Amino acid sequence: MKKNNSTSSVAFAILIIGACFIFSWQMLVPQYKQNKEKLLQLNSEVNAARDKLDSLKAASDSLTELGTLVDQMLVAVPKDADQPNLITELEAIGAKNQVVIPAVSVTDSEIDNSITIGFSINGSFAQISSVIASLEKDIRFMNMQSLSIADGGNGAMSLSVQIKAYKQTSGAGSTTGTQSLTESVNQ
Repeated sequence: MKKNNSTSSVAFAILIIGACFIFSWQMLVPQYKQNKEKLLQLNSEVNAARDKLDSLKAASDSLTELGTLVDQMLVAVPKDADQPNLITELEAIGAKNQVVIPAVSVTDSEIDNSITIGFSINGSFAQISSVIASLEKDIRFMNMQSLSIADGGNGAMSLSVQIKAYKQTSGAGSTTGTQSLTESVNQ
């Protein structure tokens, strides 16, 4: 009888283990599949968030570039005549090319939002050519209105220049493209 009891205990234990296995299989496998699907979905969302973050970083870099471009444009076409900086720029061009600009005349015109600048220098042909090249490369938006070169004697030359520089339009309610762009970048 003990053998029968022990056999029935083992059979009962195997039956309980089998039932537990089947129960856990029925409960755990669907939960495992569901968790696996959630994990795949979360990974997909994380990848989408990374893509969005990369896109935002690229947009931020573009805005930074645009901000720099707007700043350069505001230097190229300032809001007003900005005569002190204009004269300093011209003196720096002269110093860079080893010539002295003794006098600069600046006339501000409200008609076409321009500034007329006139000056004369004396120097060698190479110095005169370098000054003209520097004016052409200057960041400020300018047009040469007149340019005359004359022999200054003893191998020197004389250069007289009249340049028109521009400033932003002024007036109530008017905005230029650079002002609008600046406002949109700053927002």
